[in-house]
Amino acid sequence: MAVVVFADWMDEPIDAVRDQGAITNITRHFLVTGLDSGTPINRVAQALNATGVPQYGDAYPGNAGVIAKSHRLRMLQDKDSTACAVISVDYVTVGQEDGFYVFHGDGSVSEEETDSDAEGHPITVSYTDSGGTTYVQGKTVPFMDPQSTLSTTGIEPTSVPLTVQNQWNGYVNSDTWNGYPAGCWMCTRCSFTPHDLNESPPLYKFTFEFQLKRRGWTPTAYYIDPATGEPPSDLVTNFGRKRVVVQGYRPFSDKFASIA
Repeated sequence: MAVVVFADWMDEPIDAVRDQGAITNITRHFLVTGLDSGTPINRVAQALNATGVPQYGDAYPGNAGVIAKSHRLRMLQDKDSTACAVISVDYVTVGQEDGFYVFHGDGSVSEEETDSDAEGHPITVSYTDSGGTTYVQGKTVPFMDPQSTLSTTGIEPTSVPLTVQNQWNGYVNSDTWNGYPAGCWMCTRCSFTPHDLNESPPLYKFTFEFQLKRRGWTPTAYYIDPATGEPPSDLVTNFGRKRVVVQGYRPFSDKFASIA
């Protein structure tokens, strides 16, 4: 029966990294003895799964913000020629492990067009000619729209990763999510790579990206005056202009916890 013990010269050998005042990496070293005879790969699995060896996602004792991510193993023999193993367990700050859908963020701006000002009023311009006739036109203008992007990675069991991808890619939030109402967040990217194909079902690592559009992802269609090439100044919702739903909707909170 495999038994976990620590090295003789310390109660628990530890390496740690503290970066800018925060502990970001910890490595704990374990000695596993009493491994059964068998093939090398069986002994490796037995050592890694021995009671007392932290598993992926386990929190470091006394610090829930640091979790076990990876294991490094070196097989040895003790003085009685019995197989044993030294296992180094690497811990990282939550969010660095790329497996539990912890969000990372980015921001930029993109050029968009709008027919209303920052307060929602229609944009119009007027002109009075020399004969005293006043013309009023509606206008669309370009503006730089701030864009927030969230990305996150997690591990999913699935035999058909394309199904997971197609359930999210291109969809818009139907619920209030990360501080914004329905229609403001879109899943703009979903990629996957094999993580463990020997599992049943296989494990894939998925990366999702969500982009925020504060005015919403539902576009507006306008009537255009053929004479001016611009929308008239008196368009109102559902009379000359209307919002057109073109994306699928689904509740993002069902899978991804909000950070706002």
